[in-house]
Parts: sequence; C-alpha cells; structure tokens
Amino acid sequence: MGTTTVDIPEALENGIERELERGKYASKSELIRAAIRAFLEQEDMIVERTLSEKAKARIEEAREQDDSVSHREVFS
Repeated sequence: MGTTTVDIPEALENGIERELERGKYASKSELIRAAIRAFLEQEDMIVERTLSEKAKARIEEAREQDDSVSHREVFS
C-alpha cells in the first residue's frame, strides 16, 4: 500500500476527529480510504449514467430517423 501526504484544512481535520470519536472508524487512514472509495464509486456512477444517457439519446435519434442502426454505431 502506498503512502500519500495531504494538507487538510482545520475544518476538515475537526470533522475527521468527530467521526473518529463516534467510533465508526478505527483510524484517520481508514476513514479517508472509505471517503475516497465512496467518491470514486460516485464518480463511476456519474460516468455510467452519462454513457447510458448518451446511448439512449443515440437510440432515440436512430428511431426518429427510422433507419436501421447497428449496435456498434450506437455504442461507439
């Protein structure tokens, strides 16, 4: 596992300390890893949703044109 050093504003540091006091996380590292995982999962969902919306739009566009479109054209 790699190590990364970051500067954290005092307000965020206070929030981290509050979460640690609540006992949900055993360490700052555990809390920060969980936050990064949640962020990355959210970003992946946004990308998937965007791609899905683009595919739907291309399918609808093809239907409106009443042309036969291959799946390769829709998902390219």
